[in-house]
Parts: sequence; structure tokens; C-alpha cells
Amino acid sequence: MGAPMLAQCVLCVAMIVQRQWLFAMMVGSGCIGSLATMLGAMAGPRAPGRDNAGGSYTTLNDMQSPADTEAMCALLRDTTVPALETLCGITDDMLPWQRISTMWQRQGERAQSLNVPVGVTTGGVTYLDLVNHGPHAIVAGTTGSGKSVLLRSWCMSMALHHSPEALQFVFLDFKGGSSLDGLRALPHARGCVSDLDLNHATRALQAMEHELRRREQLAATYGVADLRLAPHPVARLVIIVDEFHALHAFLPDYVERLVRVASLGRSLCMHVVACTQNPMAQISTSMKANMGLRICLRVQDSLQSHELLGTDAAAKLPADLPGCALATATGAQPFRVSNSDHTQRLLAHISFAARFMHMPHAAPLFTPPLPTQVDADAMQPYLADIGHIANDLTAIPLGLADDGVTYHAATVNLQAGNVAIIGASGRGKTTVLTVLRLMVPDTCAYDLRFVDDADALLDPMASDDEALAFRCRLNDTQCRTVFAVRSSRWVHVPEHCATRIIFPTGERGIDLADGVPAALSAQLDAEALATAGRAVLVHQGTAVLVQCAILNQ
Repeated sequence: MGAPMLAQCVLCVAMIVQRQWLFAMMVGSGCIGSLATMLGAMAGPRAPGRDNAGGSYTTLNDMQSPADTEAMCALLRDTTVPALETLCGITDDMLPWQRISTMWQRQGERAQSLNVPVGVTTGGVTYLDLVNHGPHAIVAGTTGSGKSVLLRSWCMSMALHHSPEALQFVFLDFKGGSSLDGLRALPHARGCVSDLDLNHATRALQAMEHELRRREQLAATYGVADLRLAPHPVARLVIIVDEFHALHAFLPDYVERLVRVASLGRSLCMHVVACTQNPMAQISTSMKANMGLRICLRVQDSLQSHELLGTDAAAKLPADLPGCALATATGAQPFRVSNSDHTQRLLAHISFAARFMHMPHAAPLFTPPLPTQVDADAMQPYLADIGHIANDLTAIPLGLADDGVTYHAATVNLQAGNVAIIGASGRGKTTVLTVLRLMVPDTCAYDLRFVDDADALLDPMASDDEALAFRCRLNDTQCRTVFAVRSSRWVHVPEHCATRIIFPTGERGIDLADGVPAALSAQLDAEALATAGRAVLVHQGTAVLVQCAILNQ
């Protein structure tokens, strides 16, 4: 560092001797910059952690040397690590669910902080607070260091202390579902996906963006800049991403959605916890800038440790002590993560506490992709959700509709006009005709008919009585006709029908001509095109993907 500054000083003196004042000023400013850099380096490194108030940045310059960290880990090795139940004070309770209910009532409907115990140090219990230490967190560590155990224990501890009305989770588990899948049983869980189903993961990330917009609109409606100030409590949503690098590799186009949550989440009560092996390469600078809570288990090299903590102490954590970690919230104190002795039993007590307090399981934020088969009985819960009335001609049950995030009841409005079912043979047109016929109430006021294979009847060159009567019927406002055709060649909209149920072919030109929007057509893969009953419902300028119901066996 001193050599470049000395060279610039010599050059500056030479410029002054030669009376080259402009060059001397330019070189002189470089000397000042080099001097400032050298003094800054002598002052010691600064770590990008935040202080406990979650505001200004703080440093870990007071962190002990790696040798001291190794000595503290040696002491920590001999420290008894209590089970998570013991740490949360419910082990000795004969009825743990009562203790859980009491903790929920004490915290109330608003989670002003998420300060919960997660482990122990040589001096006592370690607490992490995602609200005041965060609002977002990075968990780093090599394979086998205990990242997943930390995530599970941390989530369980938060669920033990806060009710489903105050705290909710979304789990994105890119370890194949092995680490966080058990937590889907929590009444706080609003969704859990893994890398085994990327379509499901895509829906979850789209749901995050929808939820972000919903909360922004909610804040605008309440007229507050922070949802913590809203007149009605809003649950905190914690998004857990295990193996963030897999998300970056499999769905790179969707990472930006999480970056938006990290940028705007603080005031909207949304938090992201990203778990990864290599935070330097896998988490963007813009995302890390909002992640005040840094937790580092054992890492492969000192650069990773320096990136998160400003010291290489995490690289010195012993490999044979999984669950040993350092955090910006705990300063120089390494801690060991507590694990639950009886996870399933604890989950059962949490669920029972929720039922006792009349807190239903959190509504799903997203659903899996459409099922390949839907029977009429499976539709009943969705019909109840929309307040379906048995004799309502404006909502004849068809199947399930998918908006890209969740699915809901798909219905046909017969009062609006005729219905055309368009598709090749073997796709399910006749089944749809039969289902709609059975779903229509007996009190239908219209002259209603169902016609299969109506292509020849729609041919304008057909002059037989049956064809003429059929085309005349389509224009009669007192009649309603549901007809099936192989091609939309002779189908005129809106003269012949107000609603279309289209079975896509996969051929872009044909699908566009039939009425399938280009954006929706691009989303259909080979599996969807081969699924019987998978169609597009088009009505009044809107199109939605549906899985048509089949008859109960």
C-alpha cells in the first residue's frame, strides 16, 4: 500500500520542480486518496452487519481472533445443548399445548418482534430476532454444517412463540423436500415446495409477487407507510429458501421477485431467509444490502466468512461440530443450535393449540398445478367458496380453473349465451357435454339442447333442414345450445356462442385461430397437451386454463 503512495509523491515533486502545476494537482489528489486508503486499511475491516435496532450498519471489529474462536468452540463442545422444547420452556409441562397457547396470547396478534431462542453459547441462551436484527437474513455454511437444522429449529421456535394469526411461513426447499417438508404441518404454513416440482416452485414465486402487491395496496388503503401501523393486525410472512443456489440455477428469471421482496418487505411485514453454501457468488449485492442478519456456520474458505462477518472466524469453526455458528446478532460469541427431541410430537401440540384457540390452518398462498383429473365431488369445496347456488344458470360447474398461482371453481354462464366446445377427437368434448348436461338445474327456463359433432351442421353450404334449424336456433335468444365441434372453422363469435371451451392442439396457428391467447398457449407443455380434459375457457375477453370435471364412477 505504501509503495504506490511513495511513487506518486515522487512524481508530484517532479511536476512541481518542472512547474507543471496542473499535473502536480492531479498527482497530488492521487496521493491524498492513497493515503486515505492506507489509513482506512490500518483501521481494520468493517463487516456488513446491522446493529440490533435494524438501522445503521455495525461492525464486528471487536470479534475475537480465529484462535480465540477455536478456543471458545472447544469450550462450547463441552457445553450441554438442551433440546428446543427445553429452551422454550415447555418440556416439563404436562400439557405443552397449553403453554404454547399462553405464549401466543402473551405475544398478541401483532408480532412486533420475532426474538426467539435458537441455541446456546458458553454463557447462556442465544436469541435471534428477524425483525430487529434483519429484516432479512442470510444463512451460510458448507454441506453438513447444520444449515437445515438451524432453519428447522428457528422456524419451530418462532411458531412456538407466535400464533398463525401473527406469523406465517412459506417454505421453498431446494434440497428435494428433505429438510423443510415436515414443517408443512405447521398451522402457520401457507405453502411448501421443492425443486422436485419446478412448476410448483414457479407458482410460489409468482404468489410472492402477488402477495407483495396485495400488501402494498393494503398499506395504501389504510393510509400508512408501514403495515405495523395498520389499524388491523397483518400477519408477518417469513419466506424460507433452503439452498438458494438451486433457485438461482433452476429459475434464474424468478430470483428478481425475491429481490423485490427483500427491497420492500420491511414495511410490508415480509421477511426472506436465504440459505446457501456460497453467498458471494449466489446472492446479488442488491439483495445482500437488505439482509442485516448474517448467520455463518462453517464455511470452506475465509473469503466467505469475511463477506458475511468481516472476519475469517467462521472458516475456523470445527468440522466435527455441526450446528456451531456465528452471527452478526451475537458478536464474537459462537453458539450451538438446539434441535427438537420429538419434532412430530411438538408439531402435534402446536396444531392442537391452534384448534383450541379456533385458529384455522393458514389459507394457502398458492396451490400445486392443476390435477390431471377432477371429479364432480372434488369440486364441491370450491363451489362452496364462491357461494354457488344449485339453480344458478350463471355458474354451471365445469371443473377447476387455474390463474397461475391458485386454482378455483371454473363455471359456465349459460345465461350469457350458447357454449362451443372445440377440440380434436379423444380430448374429452363428449364428457364435457355430459357433465354440463347433468349440472344444469331442472328449473332451466331456456329451451336447452346439447349437440355433439356439430361441424356439418355449421357448414354454411349445408342446406338440409337439420342444419338450417340448428343455425337458426343459435340465433334464438330463447334457446341455449351447448355444441361440440372438431374445428372452429365455421364457429362465429359472438353470433354462434358467448363462451368457448377450447382443447389446445399445441400448434400455435391453430390454437390462435381457435381463440387461445398466445401467452397462455406458450405455457402449455407436452404433458398438459396430452392430459384429457385440459382446456382453455374463454368468456368475455378473458381466458383461463381449466381441468374439466369427469363423471363420478
